[in-house]
Amino acid sequence: MTEVDIHSDDKFSKKLAKIVSKLHRENRMGHKGSETCLIWKWIDLMLQEIEDSAKELPSFVNYEILREEVRKNRSIIEEAKFPVTLTHGDLKPSNIMILEDNSLKLIDLELSGLNYRGFDLMKLYRADCKVFSEESFFTFLYEYLAEYPLNKKKNIRGEVELLASECRTFEPLTWLEAAIFFIFLVCVSEKMEIETRQANILLFKERWLAYQESRWLLYNYGRS
Repeated sequence: MTEVDIHSDDKFSKKLAKIVSKLHRENRMGHKGSETCLIWKWIDLMLQEIEDSAKELPSFVNYEILREEVRKNRSIIEEAKFPVTLTHGDLKPSNIMILEDNSLKLIDLELSGLNYRGFDLMKLYRADCKVFSEESFFTFLYEYLAEYPLNKKKNIRGEVELLASECRTFEPLTWLEAAIFFIFLVCVSEKMEIETRQANILLFKERWLAYQESRWLLYNYGRS
């Protein structure tokens, strides 16, 4: 699937919501602290590699700033005690296959495990402003929550609004994690071709800019 598929076709959006909701309900649990959330482990491992490979960092990348931004995100998110569930871990449009019968299938589940559901959902739905559809986003969230047994006969409009706020809190982190990933690749790949290195640096810059532009969401929704 592509971002356009996610944001423009409610038929696929509703199908996908049911699949993701089922995944998240496989092992739903209350918040039990940061040690249960894979996102912090992944980021810490990448940051450690980046720190150890400091000589490989482009001059415009500041390791200490990256570390501090992660700390700020973690502090606010942990304080909010958002739900932890079984997640895909890398839930993005390219990891969803449309089969011949128009059914959907999640692929590349190597990073699945306990994580914040809001991170999983926002990584799926974040998109360029030219693509992002607020209507599609809320349709997806409604179908996602409607799958929960206790919600079958309820008016869940208020719960959808709360889940939307939860997801928006995680949008900055989805960009920050991606920025760290691409600069991590630059640091650890000793024989990377110049073109590939430049492509990863460009991807870092794009995601770092997206993080800076969306960072206000963390403070607006994470502390509301």
